[in-house]
Amino acid sequence: MQPITATSTPRERDETYFLLFGLQNGQRTWRGVWLLIGYYLFSLLFAAVMSAPTYWFVEWVDSFWSTEASQYLLGKNIDVYFERLRMGPLLLGLPWIMWMCRLLSFKALGFDFSWKHVKTACLWWVIGFVLIGLMAAGQVGSGTCVPREQLPSLGTQIFSSAFAALLIGFLEELIFRGLVLRLFYSAFGAFWAVVLSAAFYAYTHFRIPGGIVDVTPGDDAFFTGFQVGFWILFGIVKGFNWNEFLILFGLGCALGQLFLKVRTLLPCVGLHAGIVFVMMMHRSFYRIPEESIFWGGTGFKTGLAPLLLVIILNICIFIWAQRGRKTIGEIPAQIKS
Repeated sequence: MQPITATSTPRERDETYFLLFGLQNGQRTWRGVWLLIGYYLFSLLFAAVMSAPTYWFVEWVDSFWSTEASQYLLGKNIDVYFERLRMGPLLLGLPWIMWMCRLLSFKALGFDFSWKHVKTACLWWVIGFVLIGLMAAGQVGSGTCVPREQLPSLGTQIFSSAFAALLIGFLEELIFRGLVLRLFYSAFGAFWAVVLSAAFYAYTHFRIPGGIVDVTPGDDAFFTGFQVGFWILFGIVKGFNWNEFLILFGLGCALGQLFLKVRTLLPCVGLHAGIVFVMMMHRSFYRIPEESIFWGGTGFKTGLAPLLLVIILNICIFIWAQRGRKTIGEIPAQIKS
């Protein structure tokens, strides 16, 4: 990656920081786009091929050594096997993708763990907490949600939700902003990098309505895995929900804009973790008998209020980003790949 110097113009610093594959300022390549498409499709193909054989292997083991674990696994449908198996290539192939993109250090990935960036991440965690907290309070105040019959331990739930939120925020920001956004940036520039990475984020998080992936218990035919893979790839078309997609897309745009503005992933992790923390806490203590048109459901992926929230969040970050090029914290004089 080309060094960033004190004499570089703001545009040159932006280009240098976000471009991958050692590209120079103004250069573009589709190499990363094809890499992302191939990487994603291969994970689906691997899971489609291996789902039924994995189930058969569990059946074979259970035939001569039946355990509680094997019985538990046999109780899962092929679609569950598919979801777990497709994570294998995605996780194992991630280091190779990072090597191909020359992202060989935390700084190159976009993580600067200096104290001022950690403080900024904490600030954005509070922002995420407050924003979704307002949505949760609205659901409680309007009677949209009701307390669950059996409530978990508050201390245990806070700890587990905080840990899970931080882990999810870290991994998803690393992948969707630190990698995917920069792959699109290297091909199309800043605007389309935000739009396309947000669309990909929404697509991969889109909830496929029940009944589309129709796998019955005990169905272990080889081509069942391909059926599941087909609907995971194209189910968004059959069960498309504009409200849900736009909320996920809007959140992806907000996080993408934030990354381009501050040029470090820590604030994005903070905002993401704050949102997920409140979602998990709220879901653990409340249930929604029927989704509200305005307040949505427990995941805050539907409803007019969450949609308005992400629109306002995007507008605020956009206006803030236009107020000069000065960022929170200075990037290092040289980013080492």
